[in-house]
Amino acid sequence: MKHYTGIYRWTFLGRPLDWSYPTNRAVLILMPVAGLAAAVNTPRFYAFLAGAGAALGAWALARELVPDHPLEAFVPLFLQIPALVPIPEASILLLFATMLLVRMVNRTVGLPARLPDSLAVSTMAAYAMYATQLPWIGLAAAAAFLLDASLAPRLKRQWIFALLWLLIGGAWLARIGTPGVDPDAPASVTAWVLIAASLLFVSRIARTRPPDVPPPPPC
Repeated sequence: MKHYTGIYRWTFLGRPLDWSYPTNRAVLILMPVAGLAAAVNTPRFYAFLAGAGAALGAWALARELVPDHPLEAFVPLFLQIPALVPIPEASILLLFATMLLVRMVNRTVGLPARLPDSLAVSTMAAYAMYATQLPWIGLAAAAAFLLDASLAPRLKRQWIFALLWLLIGGAWLARIGTPGVDPDAPASVTAWVLIAASLLFVSRIARTRPPDVPPPPPC
């Protein structure tokens, strides 16, 4: 069995920023800029930290979605900085919970989640579901663990986590329903923007073809 050193002894999801990449250095420079934007109308240290965290989270999530295009990951970062002025202390809990779920399934480092990773993702998802009272987070966690369990190398424990979250999310949904959802309310501009972005991603995924892999050499 291969022995890993440093942070990789415990986790494959968490990893430090490599200063050798110019894009990583740019993110660290832009984080305080986002923090100052959040603190314009609310000069509190929490708003500054929330703004800096939102910048890091937006960039990190985009990097998971487009790992081969580092410059494109700056688009959501630059879009969210102006939004921090009117909404300086917006919760970044869902942002980082989503990022961890995507990172677990995406396997951008090429390695499956370790047991501490699965526990950490479950803890984050549980806290996010409790704080927002949204049962869909539990069902999204179940889907993420199910997808990860279907990838090679197959990890049997991910099936257990998927079943656990399916039960938790389903029970929560049956107990409290969908709070805050009004079926008669008109769709907001934000909802339409999210729908349009989702359709663009789906269109891009549908047009993506598998890479050309040369056939193995004859025996």
